Amino acid sequence: MVIGRYTNFLIMNLFDYSNQFIKQEKKNISNNNKVLSVTEFNNYVNSIISIQQVIVEGEISGFKIAKERLIYFDLKDDKSVVSCFLFKFQLDKMGVVLEDGMKIQVTGTPNLHSTGRFNLIAEFIKPVGEGSIKRALELLKQKLFQEGIFAPERKRPLPKFPENIGLITSQDAAAYTDFIKVLSHRFGGITIYFYPVSVQGEKAPNEITEAFNYFNQKMPNLNVLVLTRGGGSLEDLMAFNSEKVVRSVFGSKIPVICAVGHERDESLSDFAADKRASTPSNAAELLVPERSEVEWQLNKIKERFVYQMDKKIKSLEQFYQILENRMNIWWQNLLQKLELEERLLKSFDPEAILERGYSITMLGEKILKNATQVKMGDKIITKLKKGKVESTVN
Repeated sequence: MVIGRYTNFLIMNLFDYSNQFIKQEKKNISNNNKVLSVTEFNNYVNSIISIQQVIVEGEISGFKIAKERLIYFDLKDDKSVVSCFLFKFQLDKMGVVLEDGMKIQVTGTPNLHSTGRFNLIAEFIKPVGEGSIKRALELLKQKLFQEGIFAPERKRPLPKFPENIGLITSQDAAAYTDFIKVLSHRFGGITIYFYPVSVQGEKAPNEITEAFNYFNQKMPNLNVLVLTRGGGSLEDLMAFNSEKVVRSVFGSKIPVICAVGHERDESLSDFAADKRASTPSNAAELLVPERSEVEWQLNKIKERFVYQMDKKIKSLEQFYQILENRMNIWWQNLLQKLELEERLLKSFDPEAILERGYSITMLGEKILKNATQVKMGDKIITKLKKGKVESTVN
């Protein structure tokens, strides 16, 4: 049995207290000459062993889930075995996936059941040793992958020029300093809203989750959230492999960039984020371009714009020239057609016919074409090129 997180002084006090309690109980029983029932005896023993939380380290054996709500397994070393028990919702809340052969630490309370069965009631479990930690991560990664949490198609693009950034990290971490330093040397006009959290240890997953909840509920108009910390061992980075944190990254309404550890470090939060950065400094570089780079891009845009405008103007000039030529040809053809039509109309002009010596005889407004159209006494008019002659039919 390994009892962790307590000094020798506290352990000695615990044992002293237990011994004093047992001696007092023995004295009470002896004085009263009381004979205990089995239930009283078990309750008596349980009251002694369950007064303090302990941490026990060992290897999992016989892991099983009963009725989808109760979890049983044995924790063993080379010489001994202890049974452990907890509810499934507790394990789900921890975000740990267990299997036989995995080495873990169980924080819990010793318990003697009324049936005489001894076990350890687990309250917190964490894998220990690189092999067990990696295996637990792999099992959790498979579970989350099947849910689509790492799917590339759901990842959102980061804003080109963010103005408001939410930063989640430790204030004392080098990641905070690196991120701010790089950001300050790049394009300006940015406001950073900082939420300090623990980045390792038991408190870290809850604090990081609270930071995501705060930004999403209180400041949903932020352009992007940055979750970051520096490098460390696999155990140091466990908070960012917590199922609780991974689901917070996945469920964020605000796009998330995750920069955990150094370039080779990878966490499950990296896979769930919209964008992964290799380092905190790289996160700042990916989010905000350098001023010189922006100026270069603007100059390139200006050059392309001027080039396109010149090309457009030349194209319009060519079009205008072609249009002008076609209009001139059309106009000349129209003039020729009008001249032809004019000559044709003149050839049919009655005045032109009269010019050649012909005349027109009319009875009233009617042009006479046949002598039978008049009778004796009719007044007719003969129109000549110059003047007219009035006559009476005899």
